[in-house]
Amino acid sequence: MPRFIDELPPVDSPCPIKVVVVSLSRTGTAGLYKALKVLGFKPYHMAEVMHNRLPDAVILNEAVEAYRNKNIKSYTREDFDKWFGKYDSIVEVPSFFLDDFLAAYPDCKFILTERDPDRWVSSWRGTVAEEVAKGNTLQRRFVRFFDTFADNFISAVTKITDEWTGGKGLTEEGYAHSRQYCIDYWADVKKRIPADRLLCLKLEEGELGWHTICLYLGVEIPNQPWPERNEKESFRKGTAEVQAVSAANARKRMVFTLAPIVAVASIASWYYRALRKG
Repeated sequence: MPRFIDELPPVDSPCPIKVVVVSLSRTGTAGLYKALKVLGFKPYHMAEVMHNRLPDAVILNEAVEAYRNKNIKSYTREDFDKWFGKYDSIVEVPSFFLDDFLAAYPDCKFILTERDPDRWVSSWRGTVAEEVAKGNTLQRRFVRFFDTFADNFISAVTKITDEWTGGKGLTEEGYAHSRQYCIDYWADVKKRIPADRLLCLKLEEGELGWHTICLYLGVEIPNQPWPERNEKESFRKGTAEVQAVSAANARKRMVFTLAPIVAVASIASWYYRALRKG
């Protein structure tokens, strides 16, 4: 099956990846993403997908689908170089297709953040799940039809949450499954990545901060507070801004698409009336 990523040209001299954060969404990844920026890194995070929009959303959706669909070739280091060529660190996104990342970056430094499973479920249920549910409403489907970014982004996130819930959807059974999913995921990461290349941090124990991160990465500790966490309200504000852009794009494209049809219909109507009068 043809892939979108294959249509993109190779990136000249892609940046070497210095660190890969294999943490699940809603486990301090937004703060870590901002912290890496402060330290001088060039990190890639879901925030970059929302900022760059296209082609990132299309690539993300394809990579997530390829990880689960055996009829599509999974992403390799060559593909990731096309995607992350100008970045030197990757946050959160690796958790969506862990096997592919471990194969592509076998000698990299890794970071894993964990949190209380019940709090994690509550967190993604009140943020990511809400957006997935909204993304499949009639109103959002209209936007998705006319906006390529919105369609691919929602499609990708829906697949990701399906993985978390074991295909049980946004139901109590699905949320219960996701609790066990995160426990199993963290255990799998620690089993597969050598301890000397994996920094494990627990949020509730206050282990995520400048001291531990800077010591592990071998950089100086900055004289400023750790970046703010991505609480529910800031998450909702950010997604609302992205959705507003998609809605505006959808309206413009709808007008552009329908205008010729309306024009032709108007001419046909005028011609029909003229014939009747004649």
